[in-house]
Amino acid sequence: MLIIALKAAVDFLYGVGTLLLGVYRGILMAQGVHTDLTTPWQCVILPPIFLSNISVQLMVIVNVVVSIDRYMAVAYPAKYRLMGISYAKKLVIGIISIGLVALIGLWAMVYFGMAYAPITPAFTRMCTNAVLPMWYPKCQTTAVALVGLLSVAIYANVFTAYRSAMKNVGQTSTQQVIRFFTFVCLHL
Repeated sequence: MLIIALKAAVDFLYGVGTLLLGVYRGILMAQGVHTDLTTPWQCVILPPIFLSNISVQLMVIVNVVVSIDRYMAVAYPAKYRLMGISYAKKLVIGIISIGLVALIGLWAMVYFGMAYAPITPAFTRMCTNAVLPMWYPKCQTTAVALVGLLSVAIYANVFTAYRSAMKNVGQTSTQQVIRFFTFVCLHL
């Protein structure tokens, strides 16, 4: 449950970041200052900007962790039951650490990687993706897609493990009665 709670928290952060970004841009447009210039650094430290960028990365990582967790629960149920809550706590701490490292990396990339970032106003206050180097959104999108495909592949193994486990478990009489009446009702 702790891992699923983390998934909900990361999804919530993404939603909050996206909502704040929309509100921020709406206020700028209402005030007529959306074309005023600002620096990339001033954009990247805005909570809507960094919450949106980092939470996208964390969402796919958490999806892979949930996929692996489900695989362990289905393929190795006895071992999974023995893992306990400490295993989930370690995963949560690891994912939060990855998020913090990614956030610090994002800030450092903009602050140190772009010679004009701290001092030269070069972008509008709308803070579109132009504040990041051109390669960053491309790499982020590619990584998100690849890690998402990894999650799908793991879930295919969960399905296979589940089917295999169900073949080894005998059907109860209740399941047999349900299957019989389902068969009869569908063929009437």
